Amino acid sequence: MILDENIDLCSHQPEFVVIGYDTELDYNKLVDACRLINGGVDFISTHCDPVCPSEHGPIPDIGLLTRMIEETTGRKVYKVFGKPNSDVIEAVMEEHNITRDEIVMVGDRLYTDIEMANRAGVDSILVLSGDTSREEIENRPNAASYVLQDISRIK
Repeated sequence: MILDENIDLCSHQPEFVVIGYDTELDYNKLVDACRLINGGVDFISTHCDPVCPSEHGPIPDIGLLTRMIEETTGRKVYKVFGKPNSDVIEAVMEEHNITRDEIVMVGDRLYTDIEMANRAGVDSILVLSGDTSREEIENRPNAASYVLQDISRIK
């Protein structure tokens, strides 16, 4: 996606360090990122999910990596672009000339999907077939506009 936007990728004088999902992440990449951040380059993250579901159970995701780099460098992330940042919803509303009451956010995570809807001021549907349990929503009863066990029966 970055390459599709003709963004010049470089490591000698970057404007930002981008923390994103990388299936080829190794220690040298982490050292390079920290070196640049310690040298004053701001860093951004694609999203804040701490874990990613996989066929082997949860695996580390960008949220954990971001926190690790913050702890290592003592610098906070400049911006997180994915959920729960509401910029995407704002952009969709502007691009399609629609209002908040015409949008419903559907998701399975309170701290990203539903938080994004709340920040944008739009209704939300929390689906309990994913990351969030019934017990969690009972502790935060007004977090989502609607709660469904799953969406398999919606037509």
